[in-house]
Amino acid sequence: MAGSGYTCTLHKIGLPQYGYSYKFRNQDRQFSARLRVWKEGWWKEWTPQIVVGANDPSTNDVLGDPDKDDYGFTGTSSVGNGHWNRYYIVATKHFG
Repeated sequence: MAGSGYTCTLHKIGLPQYGYSYKFRNQDRQFSARLRVWKEGWWKEWTPQIVVGANDPSTNDVLGDPDKDDYGFTGTSSVGNGHWNRYYIVATKHFG
């Protein structure tokens, strides 16, 4: 079983006291995916289910840009800061 997702968060920003109306001025996007590589009990009754996945895999700074801050606000790199970037492997087993 495979699953994937796309999350887009819109930020509504405005300063009416300075003449700026409330508008969607920024957005945060994230992709996620998971893949079940082994189903529980496929081989033997005691084998667990194994799932591998990733959250936000496209925003890791693999080049290690030293000119970019921790949150990516003033950075020069276009690949993102990898703040929510995670890879995981999970094994689960139900006992009756």
